[in-house]
Amino acid sequence: MEAIPRIATVLHHYKVDIDTWSADMAETHMTLGDRMFLHEHLADMTTAQRAELACADALAVATYARCHSDEEDPYGDIRYLGEIVAVIESERAEESKP
Repeated sequence: MEAIPRIATVLHHYKVDIDTWSADMAETHMTLGDRMFLHEHLADMTTAQRAELACADALAVATYARCHSDEEDPYGDIRYLGEIVAVIESERAEESKP
């Protein structure tokens, strides 16, 4: 499958973007695209990749929790980070279903 080699690259980009995220980076829409790709290919990921993704996701959730509703969002970065968190939360909800 063509996506499998790409997973490592996209995961790396996602981790770096989340680690260096700021409300004025004007690139979070691309980070959302990376996270959506990873979401679509969860079944193709190795256990180690899933663990890396979980760490980056935890940081994304914590970062978003520190954002304030009155904070300026000139490039939509906070909104896009919120969309990433929504993807994460939907995956967690699916995983917790019996």
